[in-house]
Amino acid sequence: MRTVEILSILGTLLGGFASGMAALEKKLVKKLRDRGATSEKKAVELQKLRPLSLWRISRLKRANAIKEVESGKLYFDESAFRALRKKRALIAITLIVVSVFLFIIFHR
Repeated sequence: MRTVEILSILGTLLGGFASGMAALEKKLVKKLRDRGATSEKKAVELQKLRPLSLWRISRLKRANAIKEVESGKLYFDESAFRALRKKRALIAITLIVVSVFLFIIFHR
């Protein structure tokens, strides 16, 4: 298998994984918004979450987009989530620019 084919397959797999994680995150955020959990006073408990959902919540907690006020009670911080999305977009754009640059250099 050639390097190009391996990179193509790897890119497809990583893209699929990233899309799945983004969809899961969107679902969790929607769940909190729909339940009105947008402040400390309105925090809710999310029950029966799968391991991947728990993992996404822990990542969003580290970014302060989801905050825990009591044991198990969570709320969604819109401004922190907006900042996280801007940061992610900047990282994605940087990766694309670097990838294009490397492609141009090594395919001469």
